[in-house]
Amino acid sequence: IYPASFNGVVTVGAFTPDLLQANFSNRGRNVIGVVGDDVVSASNRGAVDAESIQSGTSMSAPSLAGMMANLWQLMPGLTAGELTRLV
Repeated sequence: IYPASFNGVVTVGAFTPDLLQANFSNRGRNVIGVVGDDVVSASNRGAVDAESIQSGTSMSAPSLAGMMANLWQLMPGLTAGELTRLV
């Protein structure tokens, strides 16, 4: 059993830019996916102010967290379960 399989837990999944499930994505009933493959990201590799293309659920998580935070700000009375169902 993994924490991602527990009820009430939001698990981040990743989609490609074509909105197909990425091969590295988490899977399961509690997974909410957003684009996480081929994402332009800040990078400390090379030049100052560099950018690089990254893939992973670590690229998806900030987008999902931002969406959920914005919804919660608009509807602060929602429970975590209600918020998850909206996303």
